[in-house]
Amino acid sequence: MFTKYFLCVCIVCYFSLAQETKPLQYNDRNFDTKMNEHEVALVLFYAPWCNHCIQFLPKFADAAKQSEESSRPIAFVMVDCENDGKQTCEKFGVSSFPTLKIFRNGKFLKAYEGPREAPAIAKYMKAQVDGDSRELGSVAELEDFLSTDEVSVVGFFESDSYLKVVFFKVVDKMKHKIRFGHSTSEAVMLQQEVADGIVLFRPPHLHNKFEKSSVLYEGDAETDEIIQFIMDNYHGLVGHRRKDLEEFEKEPLVAVFYAVDYKKNTKRTNYWRNRVLPVAKKYENQFYFVISDKDEFKSELKGHKLYEKNLTKPVVLAQNFRKRLFKMKEPFSTEALDNFVQDILDGKLEPEMKSEPIPEVNNGSVTIAVAKNFDKLVYDNGVDTVVLLTGPDCDECIIVEKPYEELGEKMKNEDIAVIKMDISKNSSPQELELDGIPSIFFLPKDSKDYPILHKGDFYIDDFIQFVAQHATNELKGYYRNGKPRPERTEL
Repeated sequence: MFTKYFLCVCIVCYFSLAQETKPLQYNDRNFDTKMNEHEVALVLFYAPWCNHCIQFLPKFADAAKQSEESSRPIAFVMVDCENDGKQTCEKFGVSSFPTLKIFRNGKFLKAYEGPREAPAIAKYMKAQVDGDSRELGSVAELEDFLSTDEVSVVGFFESDSYLKVVFFKVVDKMKHKIRFGHSTSEAVMLQQEVADGIVLFRPPHLHNKFEKSSVLYEGDAETDEIIQFIMDNYHGLVGHRRKDLEEFEKEPLVAVFYAVDYKKNTKRTNYWRNRVLPVAKKYENQFYFVISDKDEFKSELKGHKLYEKNLTKPVVLAQNFRKRLFKMKEPFSTEALDNFVQDILDGKLEPEMKSEPIPEVNNGSVTIAVAKNFDKLVYDNGVDTVVLLTGPDCDECIIVEKPYEELGEKMKNEDIAVIKMDISKNSSPQELELDGIPSIFFLPKDSKDYPILHKGDFYIDDFIQFVAQHATNELKGYYRNGKPRPERTEL
């Protein structure tokens, strides 16, 4: 009882003390009437005892503040589902907390199911009122549109071309992630030297001497190609990594962590970014580079024992194309970062991982892999490979052991490597997505980036059929259906 009361007081106090835009508090008596006053509203249904709600409150308030920049007002509303808003919550089927729902002119529109970070919420809600793509009728309107701190994509069209039709299809698919504008103004197109084209503009605070501040799309008028163009060019040489933009992350990745704050300290933020840029330019076709705020990604840094509240220099994590993680151990400098990236490419660094020692004897029917030699045994062996990821504490892992050993025996005369690894003692390969253990994957020798998961039973005949079906070349001893070939007799 005391806990509920205390949390409720926390909610009230938080918004009473906040100096910024405050979400509105509605109840059963006034919800319907008040909601009719708002063209668009985001409603937070919460319970006072819910710790997740308490943790979410600052983000909700921050989203309300960031949404002030929209062309028309957006209401941010809270309803207490335990007390004076209980009937309203029941009316809209709220059963878990916190729940977010979008309303238009007092009518329920849809649930908000996007990222629960303030920038993502604000961007999504602004798209509800700002329209899908803003029409830019003059050079001044274009310049104002591009003065934001977000990436913008603008279409320039002389007439109703096919590219214009496709552009608005792209807008429809990406409007909650990207700011779009369009113009048919002759003066605007003359100033931009673009007619019937699409241009991605990077925000002013990310402009630098190593790359152009805008990129012209030069591909075909195809929706998927334009979307890919936006995804590929969104970050530029050194992007600003944020949790609400995770879909734009690419690999292999070099992430530089420090106090990134473009709202309050652009100069200091770009001081360190400018020292990353020459390295990013040098390796632009081999790694993607981003800067990341150390506090936004605190849990990630803590997991690698790199987080410090008063970090004086950036720290760096990198992930190669195999998703292996590397930690830069030298103090940050442009030269140190350059050497770090080159050492990864040259294979001089060991990735950060949990691993058993490499076995001194490894001549059984099934080869034992550990994290340290997994890439060598699986990816660099030049043959089709079967991998069992297992552990000691599950019944099915014990059941699969004998038939898998038998598979190793039967594949001895085939060009097939049969491997297993205990992931309770070794870092699990991220590229092999697990639903649980045991899991068995087949990796064809020419396309190991596309592993095939075994979904059948754990019997030897099923294993043989699985391997025979997917083998790059037909097995010597088995047909494609897994049936044994007749033995040849010598005359």
